[in-house]
Amino acid sequence: MQPQHPRERRGQAILPYDPTHLYFKTPRLLAELSLGMTLEPGDIISTGTPQRVGLARTPPEFLKPGDLLETEIEGIGTLKNRVQGV
Repeated sequence: MQPQHPRERRGQAILPYDPTHLYFKTPRLLAELSLGMTLEPGDIISTGTPQRVGLARTPPEFLKPGDLLETEIEGIGTLKNRVQGV
């Protein structure tokens, strides 16, 4: 399964993401990871940060306490995370 886009924050679509732009493609990531660990159904693999984030945006834009991030995988559901301050 590949993440679907867009990602949302504060009700706005941000960071439209196309997994075909990953430096290492999904089959390779799975193959490399499975050499050192057992992957189970439901495991989540974080592949890092897409382009145009934080400081690289114009103007720079960062997450704030209270922001709600939403990521959807079609046919599975939506993962929602609220940012909290430290």
